[in-house]
Amino acid sequence: MAGTVQVLCPNGRRQNVKVTPNTKLLQVLEEVCTKQGFIPPEEYELKRGRTVLDLTLSLRYANLPNNTKLELVKATKTRTETNITVALQLPSGERLQHQFQSGTTLWEMLVYWQSEGGHPEKLAEVRMENDTLLQPVCIYMREEVIGEVALKSTSFHNLGLTGGRAIIRFLHRSVDSNTLETIQANVEREKQKQAKLDEKKLEHQKSIENVTENSKAAAVTMETDNTNITTATTSDEKYMTKAASCKDESDVVSRDKSAKSAVVENRTEAKTTLSEPIKSSESMELSSAVDATDVLKPLLKTEESEQMETNVTSSTTSRSANDNGPNGLSGGIDVGIPGVQMFRPGDMQLSTEQQQIAGAMAHTLMPHTRKQPKSQFTDFKFPEETKGKDVYKNELSEAKKEDYKPCDREVVVFSLDEPRDHVAPQGELPDDFFNVTENDVRRMMVDLHKKVDLASSQALMTQAMREARLEERVDKYDRAVIRFHFPDRVVLQGLFRPRETVYALEKFIKEHLEDKSVSFYLYTSPPKCLLKDPAKTLIQANLVPASVVYFGSEIHKDHYLSSSLLSNITSYTAADQVAIQSQPAIEQATHSSGSGGATGVSADNTKQIKRPVSNTSSPTSRAGTKVPKWFKTGKK
Repeated sequence: MAGTVQVLCPNGRRQNVKVTPNTKLLQVLEEVCTKQGFIPPEEYELKRGRTVLDLTLSLRYANLPNNTKLELVKATKTRTETNITVALQLPSGERLQHQFQSGTTLWEMLVYWQSEGGHPEKLAEVRMENDTLLQPVCIYMREEVIGEVALKSTSFHNLGLTGGRAIIRFLHRSVDSNTLETIQANVEREKQKQAKLDEKKLEHQKSIENVTENSKAAAVTMETDNTNITTATTSDEKYMTKAASCKDESDVVSRDKSAKSAVVENRTEAKTTLSEPIKSSESMELSSAVDATDVLKPLLKTEESEQMETNVTSSTTSRSANDNGPNGLSGGIDVGIPGVQMFRPGDMQLSTEQQQIAGAMAHTLMPHTRKQPKSQFTDFKFPEETKGKDVYKNELSEAKKEDYKPCDREVVVFSLDEPRDHVAPQGELPDDFFNVTENDVRRMMVDLHKKVDLASSQALMTQAMREARLEERVDKYDRAVIRFHFPDRVVLQGLFRPRETVYALEKFIKEHLEDKSVSFYLYTSPPKCLLKDPAKTLIQANLVPASVVYFGSEIHKDHYLSSSLLSNITSYTAADQVAIQSQPAIEQATHSSGSGGATGVSADNTKQIKRPVSNTSSPTSRAGTKVPKWFKTGKK
C-alpha cells in the first residue's frame, strides 16, 4: 500500500516523497536531501515534532500515521557508517556470522559464504527440485528480497543498516513467473530513479565546486595584488640601498637636491590647485614624491644637508619658543590657526608646571556651567519631639513575643503496642439502627445544599486573606499537641506554640535521640508530605491544634529515643489527659448534653417536613402544652 510523506526543508520548501510500508526513513532522507541540494545527507536528520526519528527503521515500524509530515533539520553529529555484524540464519538453524560494509549487496554476502566462508551448501544459485525452480530469498524485518536480480541490487545500506548488528534469514523458495516479472520491473524503476538522483547530486556538487573555484580565484587575485605591492616596495628598498652604497658623495648630493626640488615643485603645484578638485593620479604622484623624500632623508645625509637641517630646526625651535611663550609647550599639531596647536593623548608628556598651566587655561576657557545637584539629605535633622523615643516599627512590632517563645513541652512517651482501656458498651445496637431512613436522607441533602451554597457564595480570596482567616481560626489555641510516631511503634508527645516553626520540631526530636548525629526527616501522612521548609510555622504546615508527625530515617535501628526517655514510658490514657488539658476550655453553650444534640437534629428536620398551618399564632400546641424554647417552627 503506497502513500506519501511530506518533509519540511530548512529552506522553507516542502518535498513530497512516495513511500511504501517497507521504505526506510534513511531512503526518504537521502531523496529529500538530493532533490533540495542539502549535501551531504549525513549532516541532516528527520524529526516529527520534538522526536528525532531512527533512520534504520521502516515506515511500518516507525509508528508514523498515514500521510505524515516530517521536518528536515541539521544533525548535532555527523553520521558515520561502520562495519555491520551480520548473522545469516540458514533453514537448518545454523547461523553464519561475519562483518560486512554497508555498501555490500546481499548477493555478495551469499557469494562470500559460498566461496570464502567454506560453507558446503551453494547459497548464491537457483536450485531445481522436482521440476520447480527455487529462488534464493533473504528476509529482514518482514521485508523479502527475492531472486538474483533483487539480491544484486539491494545492499545493507538500502535496508537501512549503517552499523551495529542484524539477523537475516535465508531460504530457497519457489516463485511464480509473474512475481519475478514484477520484481524485475520494480528493480528497473528503482535504478532509473537512483540514476536521476545521482545526476542531481552531481549537479549540486558541480555548483558547489564552481563556487569554491570562484572564491579561490578571488583569493588568488588578492594575493597577486599584495605581491605587486610588496614587489614595488622591495624595488624601492633596493634602489635606496644602491643609493646608500654609492661611494661618490656628489652623486648622492645631486640626487638629494633633485628630489628636494621635485618636492618643492609638487608643493607649489599643490598650493596653486587647492581650490580645484585634485585627480587621483596627481594625488598619488604627490604622495609618492613626498614618501620618497621622507625615505631618502635619513639615508642621504651630507654635510650640506646636515647644516640645512640644523638651520631649519633652530629656526623652528625659536619660532615655537616665541609662539608658546616662556614655558615652551611644543609638539602639537598645526590646525591652520596662528598660535593654536592641538595636542593628542600620548603625543607628549607634560611636566607639573605645564599641567598646572593647561588646567588653568581649561578652567578659564571652559567654566563649569553644569552645577552638581544638591543632596536632599544635606540639611536633614531629626525632629526634636521624637528624641529619646522608640520610633522603629515593622510588621512584627505588634506581635506578642510570648507567641514565639517555646512553651513547656510536657513530654510524654507511650507505646502503640500497649492495650488500651475500652469502655464496654451498655447494650448492643439493633440492626435497624444502621439502616438509612428517610430522615437520614433529608439530613444528608440539607448538609449537601449547605456545602454547595457556601462554596458558590464564597468570594475569591487572596493568599493574604486565606492566611488571615487561618490565623483567626487557630487563634483560640494557645498550644498544639504533636505526636511523633517512630518506626519502633513508640510515640513521643510534646506541646508547641502555634507560631513556632518546623525547625522547633526538628530540634525537639534531636534533643531526645540517643544518637544525635543520626540524619532523619519528618513527614505527615496520608498523603506523605515531607516537612522540608524549616521556616514554616505550625499553622502554615496545618499541624494546629493537634496532629501526628512521622519520623523517618535511612539508618535502621531498634530504638531511636534515649534510654532515659524510654524508661519513663506512660500509658495512652495519660497522654490523652495531657492533650485534653492543653486545649482551651469548652463553652457550655456550644456543647450541651446528649439530649440537646438530639433536639438540634429534630429542629433541622422540622424545617423540611411539611406540617399543617394553624390559624392561631400562639406558641401553644393543640393539646395546650407550651412549645419548648429550643423548638423552631418552619417557614410558612
